Amino acid sequence: TLVITMILSLGMGFANAQSNSLTLELNKPFERELAGEKLHTYKVTLKAGEFIQVQVVQKGIDIVLSFHSAKGLKLTGIDSPNSISGFETLSWVAKTAGVYQIKVNRLEQTGNSEKGNYSI
Repeated sequence: TLVITMILSLGMGFANAQSNSLTLELNKPFERELAGEKLHTYKVTLKAGEFIQVQVVQKGIDIVLSFHSAKGLKLTGIDSPNSISGFETLSWVAKTAGVYQIKVNRLEQTGNSEKGNYSI
C-alpha cells in the first residue's frame, strides 16, 4: 500500500494562488487568505488504497476542512476546538482511484467579514 502524506505547515514556502480550484502536490504548500463566505477547493489524485493526510495551519481564522469524492459527496470533515490558531488535520484512505477534493472554509461564514490566513 502506497502512503501519501501531505503535511503542509508554516514556514515551508509560499505560493500565490488565485485560482478557485488548485491541485495539491506533496511538499508544495500554499498560503492563502480567506475572508467572508469564500470557499477554497483543492484537488488531489489518489489511487485505490492510498492514504492522504492534509494539515492546515490556522493563522487568525477558524478553519473547517472537508474531504469530498469526485462526485462531490462529502466523505469526512474536521474542525478541532482550537479556535483561530493551531492545526486542522484530515486523513483518508481512498477506496477507489480518482480525483478527490479538499475544501477549506471558515467556521462562522454568515455575516463574518474578518480575514485570516492559512497554510495548506
